[in-house]
Amino acid sequence: LAAASPHVHVLVIVEPVPNPFTGCTGYRLSVCSRPDVPDFGPIIPRAFLFEPDDFFRDFLRTKLINAERAAMQAPYFAHFARRARCGLLRRISEQFRKDGEDIGALQSAEEA
Repeated sequence: LAAASPHVHVLVIVEPVPNPFTGCTGYRLSVCSRPDVPDFGPIIPRAFLFEPDDFFRDFLRTKLINAERAAMQAPYFAHFARRARCGLLRRISEQFRKDGEDIGALQSAEEA
């Protein structure tokens, strides 16, 4: 398995594993991330097989959400997020300035 992309910063692998004790399929969870992605929880217990239950679903969901949040802190994505926020703030301030000028012009016309 290879995932070579500048956009893939975290890879989460869910591997089905037959559980010899129960006869059911369990799941092993593995996570790999780029070095610039900060650590994130919850911590996966070593050599642990998850049962297909609510606990695993909630654990996996939490891990995925935290993986996305941690990846967004990596410099690659932080740069784009910062640029997007600056652009949005610029548009809001320009609209605010334009609306203020329109209100000022309206008040001047009413006073005349």
